[in-house]
Amino acid sequence: MTTDHTFSTTSRSSGILLHPTSLPGKYGTGEIGAEAFDFVKKLSSAKQRWWQMLPINTPGYAGSPYSAESAFAGNTALISTDALLEQELVTTTEVQALVNATQNHDPRRLNFSEVLPAKQQLLDVAAQRFIDQDKHTTDAFKAFTQKHAHWLDDYALYASLKQHHEGKGWRQWPTALVARDEAAIADAKRELAELILKEEVLQFIFFSQWQELLDFAHKHDIALIGDIPIFVAMDSADVWVNRHLFKLDAQGNSEVVAGVPPDYFSETGQKWGNPVYDWKANKEEGYAWWLRRIQHAMLTMDLVRIDHFRGFQAYWETPTDEPTAIHGKWVDGPAHDFFDTIQRELGHVPFIAEDLGDIDDAVIELRDAYELPGMKIMQFAFGDEQEDHPFRPHTYPACCVAYTGTHDNNTTQGWFDELGELEKHRVRTYLSCPDELVVERLFETLFESNAALVMLPAQDLWKLGSEHRMNTPATTEGNWSWRMTSDELADQTRFNQLANLTQTHNRSK
Repeated sequence: MTTDHTFSTTSRSSGILLHPTSLPGKYGTGEIGAEAFDFVKKLSSAKQRWWQMLPINTPGYAGSPYSAESAFAGNTALISTDALLEQELVTTTEVQALVNATQNHDPRRLNFSEVLPAKQQLLDVAAQRFIDQDKHTTDAFKAFTQKHAHWLDDYALYASLKQHHEGKGWRQWPTALVARDEAAIADAKRELAELILKEEVLQFIFFSQWQELLDFAHKHDIALIGDIPIFVAMDSADVWVNRHLFKLDAQGNSEVVAGVPPDYFSETGQKWGNPVYDWKANKEEGYAWWLRRIQHAMLTMDLVRIDHFRGFQAYWETPTDEPTAIHGKWVDGPAHDFFDTIQRELGHVPFIAEDLGDIDDAVIELRDAYELPGMKIMQFAFGDEQEDHPFRPHTYPACCVAYTGTHDNNTTQGWFDELGELEKHRVRTYLSCPDELVVERLFETLFESNAALVMLPAQDLWKLGSEHRMNTPATTEGNWSWRMTSDELADQTRFNQLANLTQTHNRSK
């Protein structure tokens, strides 16, 4: 059997949301290793068709994959340690230092401050040995650097400069480098040539391993869903190189930043701090940077969720000196002109529109004009008595992706446990079940809905509580670190139950 790796309203399917860093394993963080391949096989055994994940780029501030140092570069912390051993790029003694860094840690949590530096030291050794063995002279490596030169050259220099300047953001570098003075850039490339080559090597290893995972997934009829955040981090190679595409001055300063108004997640809104686009400048270049970004994403994924889709219609712009996002304003985005350009230049691109938050008719019209599936979150359905609430499953259209919750929500068990009694009553009434069966009944209700695609966060498979949520919006501590255990990955009984549910509701591949 060969799966059609596209979204279709005529084919019912389902899958699991799990970021690769959340995979179990002995090296302190999830990797593109044995556990990733095992997870693919578990999805296949459970009759699933999709594995959804968060952005796989190098995470930035507070470990957030939505604040990456590059919209193109892969998160090299995901590189398989065992694969490096097999390729003799590291030794067992060198790997032991990484294992030691994971000792006495909560297996449920990725310890960013200890594990990632230890992993980076190991990767540095691997990259140097790759070079010492002259593997950087191979046709495969040369082909990779040529194919990805449009982002790799700038990113490798940016990452090397950041390392050289002890982790400082680009706006804190010497003035000539901030301004990208040609002579200063040329000098940096000469002085940091060794570091730059190592960065290129690690990206080559990452994307080589990722391609193996993608090919393996396809052989097991599993397709991957990725994530493109609409905005990029201020401290990123993208902004350093392309600041003319953002509302920034020559030093990278701006009077406004991105965010969202008060909503379900925060009474004061969210002031993200990302620079906002100068859409006029982007249009003048034919949205070339965006076209390259989307093409790159489709090399690694079969379907892509556009995070904060509504920002293409209008985005919330907040003055930089405001303490919260309350006093921001809506500013028009590129809307149809942007998506018309994508279709003209790239043809049909398989997108999921993250159409949550403060949505108006214009956003819905933009989504529907390009027949993009929106998102339905069941946890949002019981805040009032509205029987035909758009997040209640009996109202779902076929052209949507339905979730119990996303990475920004509580786990479903945690969400229900923390509801007030009135909302719990609404849930019980709607599902016609007692408290102890709510999670299972939520699954059944989603799976029997009209939604073409249903996605369940991995935590919900085991009815895990609030302490297992991935992210709490508008907070910066304790996020992005949750991990599955090896016992859960090995729990074939639960995957068999999921297979039965999937077959019962005609969603099996």
